[in-house]
Amino acid sequence: MKNMIAILALALSLLALRGQAQYYTDATPQLPVAATVPLTMDVEFFDVDNDNDLDLILACEFQQNLLLFNDGFGNFSQDVQRLFPPRTTYIPNTFNQGEDSEDIALEDFNGDGKMDILFVSEDSPYHELLFGADSGTFYLAPSQIPRTNKANAVLTMDFNGDTHIDVLLGHTGENYLYLNNGDGSFYKDSLGLFPTNLNQTQDLKAADLDLDGDMDIVEGCEFGGSNIYINNNGLFTEESNRFNTNVEEYETRKIAVEDVNGDQFPDLFLCNVSWRNTVISQSLLMINDGTGSFTDQTTLRFPYAHAFTLDALFMDLNGDGVKDMVTCGDGDIFNPKAYLNNPDSLGYFSHAPEMFPDLYQGRMIAIAAADVNGDDQLDLYLGSTPDRMLLWQEPTGIASIQDGSGMSTFYNAQQGLLHVRGLKNTDRQLQVYDALGRSLGEFNLQVVNGEEQVQVSDRMKSQVIFIRIEDAGGNVRTAQPLLLH
Repeated sequence: MKNMIAILALALSLLALRGQAQYYTDATPQLPVAATVPLTMDVEFFDVDNDNDLDLILACEFQQNLLLFNDGFGNFSQDVQRLFPPRTTYIPNTFNQGEDSEDIALEDFNGDGKMDILFVSEDSPYHELLFGADSGTFYLAPSQIPRTNKANAVLTMDFNGDTHIDVLLGHTGENYLYLNNGDGSFYKDSLGLFPTNLNQTQDLKAADLDLDGDMDIVEGCEFGGSNIYINNNGLFTEESNRFNTNVEEYETRKIAVEDVNGDQFPDLFLCNVSWRNTVISQSLLMINDGTGSFTDQTTLRFPYAHAFTLDALFMDLNGDGVKDMVTCGDGDIFNPKAYLNNPDSLGYFSHAPEMFPDLYQGRMIAIAAADVNGDDQLDLYLGSTPDRMLLWQEPTGIASIQDGSGMSTFYNAQQGLLHVRGLKNTDRQLQVYDALGRSLGEFNLQVVNGEEQVQVSDRMKSQVIFIRIEDAGGNVRTAQPLLLH
């Protein structure tokens, strides 16, 4: 019993060390940093040139939008032969460096099998619809979507069931739905498929909120709180009474959608600010009750963060199989923040401040995740001024606690190898146990130069183990805990 208590105590101490590990490293020098000085408002990854790596598409404020090509190892650069076409067709050319692009939609709008791009604009005269051509080049579509009001958000889906991708623009005034003719030209919906309001839309997300097999829509607004639109056979109705919050009014900039508590129903994280100084800046974690209605459980499930949150995404940060959260915001204390979802109590988050390096950035307004260097791990891109990039840094070894034997153990997650160093030629057997003392396997050692490598099984990963090494006479040489991750 005492041995079991000791095992558990050591396991818990190692888990505490896990929260102090920095898993990401600053890889901003792998970007053309000077080109990203204009404020990046939105970020999308896509293999533009079909070379099996992910390139970057950036919506820039009052600057020409950027296309950055990946060399396959996460090094990005511009190609002067494949820049996005500048939009300079209006006189007087007040914004001569480009539109005030706010949001990006990637779709094959004209049905030619190539990805097209729509940038929507806020404080400048035009949206920009680009059709994809060959070898990662784009040209302005002959028919552009008219800019009738400031737009901060765009959502694409087939609204009228004709298999063509339509465009919903989130305006500061009345929202407009544009239906696709099938060739990438659009006409304004006259059937009232989607209702409108004047709450100044900042974000639009589609999700099957009530699990009835069709896509509903969540709208983040600058005034009055967020809205829900339920899809009833292609006709959307506003049902914002489905939001039950403890806050009468809040200012939402972005919405992240994920089933955080494992009940199969999508939950929502509302990224809130208080730039108008009349609302709180507390972001809200809204839990789906199983019917497509939401209750504010922020206080119960999420660490208090009285901060300006401008964007968020859900991703598995620590390899435990559940979706954690990354947020970014405004001010140098708003470096990207990591919040880990508790796998033993899903939907309850804890702040992991050492997950990311300190970037000391004044404003981070957009965030996106993708594997940019082919290591099967998600990396992070932060839209800022200039932009920043974080690469997953595989822990080539989280060292075990030393016990005076002179041996140490390390785990290489990329190769799935457990390294043992400081062995003697007489050491013969490695035994592996979980934190409860249950055997996970025994390995015969073939010591070479005081080291041995053991291939571990997938079921040992992402957990605390306890190893025991015996020599040829059956004497225990060492027993120590280790986190496999």
